[in-house]
Amino acid sequence: MERSITLLEMISKENIAIIIFNHELNEKAIQLKQRFIGNVDVFLFDSGSQISNLERQYFDKAFENIYYNGLLNATNEFLKKQGYEIGVIITSDVEISNIGIFLDKIRRAFEKEEIGVYAPSAEYSFHHHMIYNKSNSVQQVSFTEGFCFAFRSNILNEMCPVDIKLNKFGYGTDVILGYHALDQGFISAVDHSYYVNHPYGSGYDKQAAIKAKHNWLASLPKPQQWFYKIATKSIFKNTFGVFVLNLIFRK
Repeated sequence: MERSITLLEMISKENIAIIIFNHELNEKAIQLKQRFIGNVDVFLFDSGSQISNLERQYFDKAFENIYYNGLLNATNEFLKKQGYEIGVIITSDVEISNIGIFLDKIRRAFEKEEIGVYAPSAEYSFHHHMIYNKSNSVQQVSFTEGFCFAFRSNILNEMCPVDIKLNKFGYGTDVILGYHALDQGFISAVDHSYYVNHPYGSGYDKQAAIKAKHNWLASLPKPQQWFYKIATKSIFKNTFGVFVLNLIFRK
């Protein structure tokens, strides 16, 4: 008799896709992709880099410079078209020490029906709830950062397409994804039993990104604006803040 396929096997074999976002870090992006090949479906999306003929074979999609949120929109369309239920976005400047552990953590996280967005902790982060704290636990948070996170595709689909005429850089979208997770009855979680490294200060021009973020947020429905205001206040980046957000926004 043919044995049934477990949820863990179904996710690992059919329903999970790693999407690497790259901009002008071609060598790192290619090396990162190669580490995943053979373990999971992995795709490399580029925004505006100069790609040599030798490098081109490693890139699955290469766009004009559409910035982070352009790649986010492209990822959403790709996941829908290909039928992946779980997506993982990693920017090419992220350093992951052990790919096997990384994938195992993600697969185990999504065995839990309540988790909608998941991320490893990080050595450095602007948001203190993301910083590795040796607690060796998966902790519910208001949102995860956008440089390395996994998500149920239907949650991303609720946020996309992001209007890149208003916000192309990516600031704010990680927070609003946390809203859509709660709005669909899920939680966001950070795993403090494992961490990745994202170089401090990497990314786009801060002032331009902040201005674009505010323009985009002003265009969103009021509940999402209120979620952002609460979730990003330092005083609410803790267990009490998560409780408040759950009380107000979780369906």
